[in-house]
Amino acid sequence: MSELRYAQAFDYGLVWTCEKIIAGMDTAGAGLTLTDATARFLTGDLLTAGMPVYNVTTNQYGKIVTVADTTLLTTITWTIGDSYQIAKMDADTVAMVESFLRIAAGDINAARESAGAGACVVSDAMDGFLRKLNVVGAAIMHNCPCARPNLSDAMRMSYLQWVGEQLTAIRTGDIELCQGYTGASYPAVGFAQMAWTDWRAAEIAIDQMLRDG
Repeated sequence: MSELRYAQAFDYGLVWTCEKIIAGMDTAGAGLTLTDATARFLTGDLLTAGMPVYNVTTNQYGKIVTVADTTLLTTITWTIGDSYQIAKMDADTVAMVESFLRIAAGDINAARESAGAGACVVSDAMDGFLRKLNVVGAAIMHNCPCARPNLSDAMRMSYLQWVGEQLTAIRTGDIELCQGYTGASYPAVGFAQMAWTDWRAAEIAIDQMLRDG
């Protein structure tokens, strides 16, 4: 498997709501230039070079190169009517998050290699699952420079257990990632509950104890 990570910094920011998301529609369409006649990218949104941008219509991820008030030069292509989303993560944060994602992706690649599925084509249905697994794995093992996730020890352990279960299921073949094949199981979400307050974290811990008997 040649990919260094399964998710992008934009995915991380979206899942953990690290920063504000700017959304709109391209009104011109000119190659690498995103144009939104209604936007104020420079004077209103205060966007800067290096922020991650996502073409929702074409499912392309890229970054901002230069900023003007109604136009952005990016690293991906645009046509009229394309929907866009931009995460207001500065370039330093993006670089750090990408490093976390690459490290966390190593666990996924190791599980795939153990299952003999390191070189297969991942099915479209499993692409989103691997993105989620990569994002959660990066968050629990590393401290994000963003405002969130502020995970308590109990929450971190809950997520860690969930990630471990998914990696085991990949390694044993219970979850089949490869296109054209069917596994014996499916991704579980029982230990992937989210909580941003101590009260909710306590509820999750109690739920886990009840499940474990």
